[in-house]
Formats: sequence, C-alpha cells, structure tokens
Amino acid sequence: MAGHVGPEWSVTIDRNGRSRWLGIRRIPGTALLTLTWYWLLRHGDLGRLSLFFYAVPAVGFGFSWVLYAEPITRQELGGIMLILLSIAAIFSEEWQAGQD
Repeated sequence: MAGHVGPEWSVTIDRNGRSRWLGIRRIPGTALLTLTWYWLLRHGDLGRLSLFFYAVPAVGFGFSWVLYAEPITRQELGGIMLILLSIAAIFSEEWQAGQD
C-alpha cells in the first residue's frame, strides 16, 4: 500500500514450514527496555544516565546479534568499540577525579 506508515507486521515461512511473526517479536523487548529506562531515571543520577544514550546503538546491535543471529560487520564492530571505549573513558575520568 503506497504511503502506508506504521509498524512492519509480516509473516515469513521458513524452509521447515514454520511461520514467524516478525513484528510481534519487537514489542516485549521495547517494553522491557522502556520500563528499565524509567526505573533507572527514578533511581539514578540523570547526568550519568544521559551518557548511556550513546550506548543505545551498541546495545541494539548486541541484542540483534544474540537474539536474532544478525551478522555484525567489522565497521559496525569498530563503531561499537569506539562508543563503549568513549563511555569507559568518561567514567574513568570521573572516577579519577573522585580519587583526588
């Protein structure tokens, strides 16, 4: 349907004849992550939590690799490592400043 905007709900049949609902599998993960985020906001420091927004792509790639066996290219892996190392550097700097 041209111009259709909305979630992708599709059914595929694998070679063993089993159907998979691709759209429905996203709902529990999204709900769990949203509940976790709001719990963290209620119990954590907003300034430190905002750093974890940078980790969202890395976590997304990790979940897709673990749950859906999606391949991760070298470029994507390099980007994930850069993100995680940047977050670690910021926390390391904060930790060292707290030691002084």
